[in-house]
Amino acid sequence: KKKKIMNKDNNVAQGNVPVTLPADCIYEIIQYFVHDMKTLHSCIALNQTFCQISIRILWSNPFKYVQDEVKRSLIFQTYFSCLDDKEKEQITPFLKKSVSYFPKPFINYPSFLQEFEINDIQASMRVFLRQYYSATPTENRINSIVRILNPFIEKLLFNDQSNFKYVNVDLNDHQISVERNQIDMSSFNNEVLEQVLSNIKKFSFGFNFKFDTKKMEFLKFVQRNASILANIISNHNKDIQHVRFSFTVLHTREHRNGTKKLIKIRTEYDKLLEILKTFILSLNNLKSLETHCFSKNVDFANLFIKHSHSLVYLKLHDIFSCSTVL
Repeated sequence: KKKKIMNKDNNVAQGNVPVTLPADCIYEIIQYFVHDMKTLHSCIALNQTFCQISIRILWSNPFKYVQDEVKRSLIFQTYFSCLDDKEKEQITPFLKKSVSYFPKPFINYPSFLQEFEINDIQASMRVFLRQYYSATPTENRINSIVRILNPFIEKLLFNDQSNFKYVNVDLNDHQISVERNQIDMSSFNNEVLEQVLSNIKKFSFGFNFKFDTKKMEFLKFVQRNASILANIISNHNKDIQHVRFSFTVLHTREHRNGTKKLIKIRTEYDKLLEILKTFILSLNNLKSLETHCFSKNVDFANLFIKHSHSLVYLKLHDIFSCSTVL
């Protein structure tokens, strides 16, 4: 039998030499279908490089790709599994599963997170707890577990390894004493907050608030978070280019009657708006701004004049009168 001799030149001529693309080229290719979750999942099975890059993209903001509530709870379950066993042991007594049911994954998924949206984290956490709770839980019981779990999740997601590009802090008062049941960013380690917020490209801050004498503590909670976050970004990231404010304020009949307690709430609310206005004025290179027209008393002209050299996108909600903008 004649031996079939294959040399390097023959391989090249016949196109049999495998081509290995560098990781940065693969990354650029994936950008063309970065919003196609099905294709991204298919890339995971191609090879190690495609797998690593696809997983990083999918976990840069995993909630963005999943709308189903139950599936979102599975995302949180993965984050929960990334906690240390000692931390899990403080939560699992309330659940139907033991610590061994949530083994720590080989991949550090939290390190891939680039878009931190506080509402998604909190909502998926609650669905996860209801799903695994040993009995039908009351809202108070869920809240009590959330208060134990929140600090662990804070430490897991916000640390010196965090590399966020976008931070969205959306607070609401749908539940009683909600300020005790939410992640409180004003209580974070200041050095970590400075490190994380100094690198973000986009910042969103929002709240859902009802003028009610029982909501003073929540208003102060929102005010405290706004003050801390705005102050850090103003001092360490003046060139942030994208800012969005979103808030809904409901006025009760009691508020329209103007009781003394509600006048105090109005005073604190005005302080909050002043914090947000001062924050916008402190920035140097704002390119896009989306906001509500705080109140009739805010001079929006100064806000726009300050950023007229850089602003290319402006979206206003709840315009009270044409003169507000003009």
